Amino acid sequence: GAVTVAPPVDLETSCQKITSQHLGFYDRSFLRSLRKHLTLRARVYPDCPYAQLSPFPTTLHDFDDQFTAPVNGFDGASDYYQQSSSKDDLSKITTPTTILIAEDDPVVPAEIFSDAELSASTMLLRTTRGGHLGYLSGRLRQGDHRWMDWKVIELLLEN
Repeated sequence: GAVTVAPPVDLETSCQKITSQHLGFYDRSFLRSLRKHLTLRARVYPDCPYAQLSPFPTTLHDFDDQFTAPVNGFDGASDYYQQSSSKDDLSKITTPTTILIAEDDPVVPAEIFSDAELSASTMLLRTTRGGHLGYLSGRLRQGDHRWMDWKVIELLLEN
């Protein structure tokens, strides 16, 4: 069996949500991290043609358009998002699979799954809260509050 938590099955929608929610907090956070990684990459690989982005992108979509897509052979962010998203393939899953999503996830919005066609071997486990991979509980379980870790183990043992 398989378990996946907040899978980014629709990259275009996820990117739009990241940029628009919370006044772009997540967008800026990702970009800060990506800038650090590019700085390190430029030191380690000084000949990398994409290590210097000037001006540096102001949105995740722009970063993917200027760096992620060309480095990986895509024609741009839209091409990368379309070819790398798996939403249209969820109906083809044959392994017993549980997809865990949270209604309040700011990165992988639950509404992505509202019109997804799932295979008979796939179960969607929807929670009200959980954020993006947070899934904290007020009750201690196995020594911590991170119930997602234990739920994944339980689901895998069931399959």
